[in-house]
Amino acid sequence: MNILIVEDEPKARAGLAALVGRLRPPALVQTAVNGAAALELCRETDFDLIFTDIKMPGMSGLEMLDKLDSSCRQIVIVSGYADFSYAQHAIQRGVADYLLKPVSPAKIRQALERAEQNLRGVKRSCLVRYLQEYPFLEEEHRRWLRQRLNLEGDVFVLWGRGPASGEDREAWEKEGSALGEDVYAFSYGENALLLLWGADVEEEAVKAWGKARGLGGQRVTPEQLPQVYQKQMQTETLPPREDSESGRAVRLVKQFVRENYVSEISLKSLSEITYLHPNYLSKIFKQETGENISDYILRFRIEKAKELLRDPSLKIYEVAEKAGFHASKYFASVFKAEVGVTPSEFREGL
Repeated sequence: MNILIVEDEPKARAGLAALVGRLRPPALVQTAVNGAAALELCRETDFDLIFTDIKMPGMSGLEMLDKLDSSCRQIVIVSGYADFSYAQHAIQRGVADYLLKPVSPAKIRQALERAEQNLRGVKRSCLVRYLQEYPFLEEEHRRWLRQRLNLEGDVFVLWGRGPASGEDREAWEKEGSALGEDVYAFSYGENALLLLWGADVEEEAVKAWGKARGLGGQRVTPEQLPQVYQKQMQTETLPPREDSESGRAVRLVKQFVRENYVSEISLKSLSEITYLHPNYLSKIFKQETGENISDYILRFRIEKAKELLRDPSLKIYEVAEKAGFHASKYFASVFKAEVGVTPSEFREGL
C-alpha cells in the first residue's frame, strides 16, 4: 500500500508517518508539507491512502481535494477543526474518514483497517467503470491498469442475453450477492455481463446459477477482464472506438489544459485524469487532432498570451506568468518562433 501524509507541522507530520509505518510495515509512506507538494507527489506515485490536514499554507487540504482524483483511493482528514462546513466539503469530495486532533494510535489503526477494507471494493468499482467507459483497451493499457489498481484475486464472469430493464439488472446483482463478495451487472443491447468477485466464490454454485438463466461463464484474472468484456459485449450497438475512448480522452485533455494552463502540466498528470497509459494517450491524441499534446499546450498558452498582451497594464513577464510560462526568456523565444515577432513587437502592432 502507498500512503501519503500531508501535514504542515513538522512534528505532527513525522509522528503520523512513523506511526503509520509501524502499523503497516510493508507500506511505502511519503510526506508532503501542503496540498501543492502533495499534488506533485501524486503525479509520480499512485497513492492508495492519503492522510491530510485541512489548514496549511500555500494550498489547503480542501483545495488539494478539489484538484485530486479521489475515485480510486481513500482520503482521511486529520484536522484540529470541527467546523461543519469543512466536514461537508470533505464529504462532497468523497473523504472516507474525518479525524479530530489529537488523534490516538487506536483511531489511526481503525482508519487504516477501514481504508484497506474499502479499497478492495473501490478499486474493483474503478475497473468496472473503466470497462464501461473504455470498452476497447490495448494490451499495454491493460497491463498499466492492472498495475495502477493493484487488484488481487480472480473474478468469475457470466455472460449471455441480459435482463431487459435496470430493475432486472438490480435483481441480478441482489441474487448474485449471495454468491460473491462484490457483484456488478451491466449490458449493451441484448448482451449482458455479470461479475462476481471474492475469494469465497464457489465456481460450481455460480455455474449452476448462471446455467439456470442461460448464461455462460468462466473464472478470469482482473487483467483479462477488459479482453473478456470486449469479446462478450461487442455488438453493433457499441459506440465506435473514437467515441468511447479516443474522443473522450481528447476532450478531457483539452478541458484540463483550459483549466490549468497556468500551472505545469505533465503527460503523467494527463494520463491520470484520462485513465490511459501515457504512451497510449499521446498516440490517440495525435491521431485525433494531428498534433502532439505538448504542441497543443504550447499553442493554447501562446493564444492566451496574445489576449493578455492587449492589456497595456501588464508587463511582459506578467503576461508570461499568467499564460503559463514561468521563464521570461523562454516565453520570448517560443513566442517569436510561433508568432514571428517578439511579445513587445506584437503589442506595438495592436
